[in-house]
Amino acid sequence: MRPEILGIFIPIVFLIGLFSVIALNIILKYKSKNLIASRMDSLDEWYKAEAQVKVVRAEARAGRNRGTGLRICGLVIGFGLGVFLGCVIIACGGASGHGRFVGTFMMISLAMICGGAGMIGAYFLERRLDGKSK
Repeated sequence: MRPEILGIFIPIVFLIGLFSVIALNIILKYKSKNLIASRMDSLDEWYKAEAQVKVVRAEARAGRNRGTGLRICGLVIGFGLGVFLGCVIIACGGASGHGRFVGTFMMISLAMICGGAGMIGAYFLERRLDGKSK
């Protein structure tokens, strides 16, 4: 097969495939909506069900966003508190005589421990705000 023919054949096949996929997607969406509408008693119930699903999804998304924000804030505040405590301990001479490595390691470990504690605190705060008690 000549390269010129192959160079023309590939874009043509690509465009036909792309058109087919888009057409099948539109047809399948149309058929699924018709099938759902035919199974419902009336079209009003179908629209009410769709609206209710959208409301439930929006409420779930809002709850997730608040929970994620609280946990990230708890983590950042915990890191800040851990670094502050590490600096205070180093400034008071808590790591003197052991070298810089021990002081740096102590500061990093305090930041991680306090960051984890901040995330745990944010989780319990989120549960309390949601009114859940497990």
